Amino acid sequence: MRTTVYKRAIETSYSLKLKNSRQFFHDISERYSTMPFSIASLKDTTAARVGVTECVNHDLLRIYPVLTEKAGEFVAQFKTTVVLLGAGPLVLGELPFDETLYESEHKIEDQEILDLLAQSLDRKKAKKAAKSAKKEAVPSAGDAK
Repeated sequence: MRTTVYKRAIETSYSLKLKNSRQFFHDISERYSTMPFSIASLKDTTAARVGVTECVNHDLLRIYPVLTEKAGEFVAQFKTTVVLLGAGPLVLGELPFDETLYESEHKIEDQEILDLLAQSLDRKKAKKAAKSAKKEAVPSAGDAK
């Protein structure tokens, strides 16, 4: 399968030789800056392929490889965006996922990973859990005798 998704490598610079390549690189630098892009999103895909070739050869673009599964295997992938703030992580665009609707023959048995997966990414829930854990850890005046 041929790769069609690329990202600009900002730290690399090179003077491109071909006019089409220079125009292509200028266009993606203006439109996509640091974001990944697909060749299909460009107006002239033929000229873009020429430009991509020279840009990749001189490390001006990073290739996003096409990922494939083994024959007969199934893969589920869920993505979300997390913004790391001083007050904790903030989840953006989270999709609702009901685990009870799906069954797997594989189970996670490592307790450390299970504990990590059980943690909430919701800041409000995390604060409430921390407060309740703190209250349980501090004995009340009537308990200490």
